[in-house]
Amino acid sequence: MVGAELERLRALGYALPAEGVRVTGMLDQTDYRALLRRARTYVCAARREDYGIAQLEALADGCMLVTTPSPGPYVALAMARELDPRLVGDNLAKALRSALDEPTTGYAERALSALAPLRRAEVDRMVAEKLLPRLLG
Repeated sequence: MVGAELERLRALGYALPAEGVRVTGMLDQTDYRALLRRARTYVCAARREDYGIAQLEALADGCMLVTTPSPGPYVALAMARELDPRLVGDNLAKALRSALDEPTTGYAERALSALAPLRRAEVDRMVAEKLLPRLLG
C-alpha cells in the first residue's frame, strides 16, 4: 500500500487539498501503477532515498522523473540525470516547470531502455551466468 492520508498531511502542516491536488490516501499496488500510467510526471524530493523503487516504477510506467539529488543508494537518480538533466536539481519548481512545459521527446522509451538491466529476466540471467558459478565455484 502506498499513499498518505489527508488528515496526516494536514497534521504535518500541509494546507490541502490545494487547487489541482488530489489526495488519494492508501492505494493498493494495482491502483498505484494505474495512476502512474495516467501521470505525465513523478516528483520526488527525498532528504535521503533508499533505492528509489517508486521512482523506478514511475519510469517504467512512462512518467518523467522530477527529483532532487538525494544521498543513499538512489538507483533512479543516475537514470534521471541521463534521461533529462533539467529535471534533476535543487530547484524543484524549475525542474517541474521544464517537465510540464518542455517535455523531452522519447523520454519514456529511453527510460524503458535504461531499466532493461533491472528487469527480472536480466537479473535471473546475471545470477545464473555470473553469481552462481562464483558461489559454487
